[in-house]
Amino acid sequence: MTDPTTHTPESAIDPAPLPTGLRLSRKQSQQRTRQRVLDAATVLFLTDGYPATSIEAIGERTGYTYGAVLGHFRTKDALAVAVLERVYRRAHARVHRYQVRDHDHLLTTVTTWMHIAITHPGWIRLEHALDAAGEYRDTQRRLCNIHSTATTFIANAFHETGTEPDVPPATAAAMLLSIVIGHAAIDFDEATTSAGLRLLVDHVLAPADPQASTSADTAPATAVGCDTVTEFAVSDGPCDRRVHT
Repeated sequence: MTDPTTHTPESAIDPAPLPTGLRLSRKQSQQRTRQRVLDAATVLFLTDGYPATSIEAIGERTGYTYGAVLGHFRTKDALAVAVLERVYRRAHARVHRYQVRDHDHLLTTVTTWMHIAITHPGWIRLEHALDAAGEYRDTQRRLCNIHSTATTFIANAFHETGTEPDVPPATAAAMLLSIVIGHAAIDFDEATTSAGLRLLVDHVLAPADPQASTSADTAPATAVGCDTVTEFAVSDGPCDRRVHT
């Protein structure tokens, strides 16, 4: 699947694990420190939020001093941006390599991804915090990139399943992204959201010919996702979950 955004393979998102039991070079030591700071910041920013997370808290979690943390990321804003860039790169990599079996599988996968993002909205709220801090251009760029990736994913999924979309892929991607961002900005009832989300996805991603979406595959669909966005951002694993709809 062709990704129109600037794409970084997942293997290049984070440095390869450093060897254990060996004396590290200065460069390797700096690399390890930066990685641990970024891991800790990802967890804290996405769970506790930007306002509640301090450089001191990140240092305490990693065992590094205030100065050591800022030695790798000049400011708290710069560290938050690095966290978001990591989340988005992983999102692009996972969506880029995902293959859809049939139309129902597409609906199940998109619903699962959206539910994870809505019920764990730390990354969206971090974007809002940076936007309020004057980082609007970066926020706009990241959201435009994820919209482009989603557009290509939807277009390719319809092509691979031999169906035509009722709504243009770019419009559908914008609608689905708006639903995710809108839900993250409000308090919601998770049960109601879970029940209604698949109906929204069904409507937005409906094929032009409803008969074309009928699948002979009666097995429960499997969607690739993670239990939380934090797990998605930090873990290199496939995060496979079986989802029943």
